[in-house]
Amino acid sequence: MIKTLEHDYRILLNSYANKGDHNFSQLDRYEEREALVSQQRSIEFFHLFINKKQLINPTHPRFRILILPPQSLTELQLSFAEKIISLFAFGIMVTLTSFTRSIKTILSILSLPSSPGLNKKTDGFIYQKLPPRSLDAKTSGDYEMGTWLAKNYFHKPLHILKLNSINTSSFVSACCLSLKIKILTQSIFMFALYLLYLLSGKWERLYLLDDRIKCKLVRQCCIDALSNHYFFCFQGTPYRPLWTWDAEKRGSKIIQYFNSSSAEPALDGKIHDNTLNHLSCWPEIIPFNKTFLPQLKKQVKYETLLHSTPTIRINDWPDFSLNTAVNTQLKTNNNYLDNKQWIGLFDIAPIKSSRHIGFSKYNDYFNSLPISVS
Repeated sequence: MIKTLEHDYRILLNSYANKGDHNFSQLDRYEEREALVSQQRSIEFFHLFINKKQLINPTHPRFRILILPPQSLTELQLSFAEKIISLFAFGIMVTLTSFTRSIKTILSILSLPSSPGLNKKTDGFIYQKLPPRSLDAKTSGDYEMGTWLAKNYFHKPLHILKLNSINTSSFVSACCLSLKIKILTQSIFMFALYLLYLLSGKWERLYLLDDRIKCKLVRQCCIDALSNHYFFCFQGTPYRPLWTWDAEKRGSKIIQYFNSSSAEPALDGKIHDNTLNHLSCWPEIIPFNKTFLPQLKKQVKYETLLHSTPTIRINDWPDFSLNTAVNTQLKTNNNYLDNKQWIGLFDIAPIKSSRHIGFSKYNDYFNSLPISVS
């Protein structure tokens, strides 16, 4: 039993992440898969500000309400009233989260065209918000996702590839009217049914409702509406959507990639599984660089293809312009920046190599030069 809350955030999270003895060789069974995926995804509750504030801040209030899965609440020394209200708050959060995500999913399905038409099947769909220039062969530079994937994964010129990202299209390109009506009807029924499951303590099914809706879409949509590859950027948890198994069965390749070198900071200089790779079940993983490979090989239990590729250096900013005024001047005067003093601000703080924490080589992405400001 954890007696205090002040510094137990990491302990509580690791305890929850280590619950359950998952059989990674039997994830073809839906029940086993659902148990693992719900655990992966529900790690997001530990990142809620209201929970972090009470678990990390030593000045937490006397009466605590923690929106955490029931398995974690039992490990904390809470009063009976605190536990009951926390369980109720968790149920409300699961219901609202499920409802919101499911509505967004249904609306996105209803807005899909009825058929993919004559369009070429997508080579890759990237689950990351990328500016349009990143995937366009005419504008994609050396530090763009499209250029990197074309060179290091597809090994083909970018101009012959058709790539989309989450902010420009849907992960499924078409859905016929009859299937839309069928999915809408089934979604309403499942929401009502899973509310009853929630009342009996089985919150996982309602929590994954939007994922189940996408499963029905992927299983029944036209095969040409699916992408050949789906790329998922690491977002802080090992969560792999349920529908990706159905897409994989229909021929799509599922890949997770890391676009950050600071995912595993450790003050003691040792490797810790803070990104919970032991819960990972991705068929393919592209690490940030080759330095991560030994770590992933030790931590990942699922049969995964680990790619040995160059460092992923990409820019996902929507615009390179300094600001609107400067950008306007540059378009009319190429010499606008000449003979002017500028100060560049970066969110990467220069530090001594002896104090560097991380797996990338020091100055791998940053080099400092002495400057004088007059």
